[in-house]
Amino acid sequence: MNLNGSLQQYLLGPGLLAGTLLVALAITRRKRRQSDQPPWPKVPGALPVVGNSIGKVEDLCVRIEEWAEKYGKEKGIFEFNLFGIRYIVCCTDEIASELESQRPYNMQRIPQLNEAVKSIGADGLFAAEGEVWKKDRRLVVPSLNRKNVKDYVAAVKVVSQRLVDTLESHGYNNAIAVNNHILSSTVDIISLVA
Repeated sequence: MNLNGSLQQYLLGPGLLAGTLLVALAITRRKRRQSDQPPWPKVPGALPVVGNSIGKVEDLCVRIEEWAEKYGKEKGIFEFNLFGIRYIVCCTDEIASELESQRPYNMQRIPQLNEAVKSIGADGLFAAEGEVWKKDRRLVVPSLNRKNVKDYVAAVKVVSQRLVDTLESHGYNNAIAVNNHILSSTVDIISLVA
């Protein structure tokens, strides 16, 4: 009796089965990855951990504009990766409006942004999302309809021009504490539109 021959026959069946399963798993994973692709273009060349190359940090805005020209033309939206974070950039008003119409129910801010807003105490009515917004929106929605917002623009222009005139009167080379000026302008706008 040949021990090598019987060992080969004994291992051949499970080996073929394991090989077949591995090939099937690879095909399934490839199909799943292809079906998970978003309907918009992705900036190619993302490296693990660092993502897409932007060059110098100062060039980030320029690079995003270049990508928008190259990848955002066709569908008005594109995706890139930076330090492991996925960014989706809207390049047209139509796409931005469509996405904005999904807020705050189907699409919400990233949790880190919500935490940052809460950390500075700005988590009031205008930062609310989801169920909190659903409950509190009745207070705000009548004031923010399109007609009222158009009426507010004139008041904001007047107050903004006053602020610009005040800041320019201090001169361009002088340091100015703007906190009180901004606070006064905010109160003026609120009092004019309320």
